[in-house]
Amino acid sequence: MISLDAIAYAPIECVIEHTRINDLTSLVATLHSDWTERGTYHFKVMTGSSTNVQAGEFASEQAGRQELSTIMVSAAPDVWTARLSVYGADGVLLCESSVP
Repeated sequence: MISLDAIAYAPIECVIEHTRINDLTSLVATLHSDWTERGTYHFKVMTGSSTNVQAGEFASEQAGRQELSTIMVSAAPDVWTARLSVYGADGVLLCESSVP
């Protein structure tokens, strides 16, 4: 009999990809997983005095990279911060990421 405590689960990772495009920065909330997953996400971006929050449900049909949300902000350095939190269907936190 195999002990459930001994099973090694594949990794899951939250990544905020950021790319400068002219005068803007594209912030893409992504989930990287070695298995299919369902749940919810919360993506918060703060720029100076404003805050943008995008949240919702997701369901991946295959393992790999999945884009959850995209937010465009000013490309000026040090004017934005971002945080991504991803929860499983049972509400348990799967992963978090912050930049910078």
